[in-house]
Amino acid sequence: MTTENIYNINLNITTLLGIDRAKGTLCIRSEKGETYLSNYDLWKHTHKEKPKDFDIEKPLRVKIDYPCKDVDFEIIPYNYTIEHQDADKDLKIPLYPIGYIAWCIAKKYEEIYKDTDKYDVWGHGIEDLFFDSFVLKSNNVLKINICS
Repeated sequence: MTTENIYNINLNITTLLGIDRAKGTLCIRSEKGETYLSNYDLWKHTHKEKPKDFDIEKPLRVKIDYPCKDVDFEIIPYNYTIEHQDADKDLKIPLYPIGYIAWCIAKKYEEIYKDTDKYDVWGHGIEDLFFDSFVLKSNNVLKINICS
């Protein structure tokens, strides 16, 4: 049995294109108030099971398939830096904030819509598209559900 974590988010893609990565990373949450897709402490506190073979330090593998032909790409972790007074160097923690993931996907859609012929875009303008949910599957695969 494959473990999957589902994160519902209802957000227009063009809304994300109007903000920068930092604002998206800090401000956007799932409908249940979750801010991180892959924070080990989040899993411990919410009793969610970590999906099989998930590695927080590796990129998420994402496929966009609506309303265009399949486009595969990767999202690298957002590295949060903690400064240490007593340490020789700062500590970098890889995270996947929900807002950061949504922003990265919106930027990929922006790239797709700049060349609609290349990507065989059909039926909808970018302003019609909304995020519905993300599903974190095994092996760092992130399934996105986009609706119009």
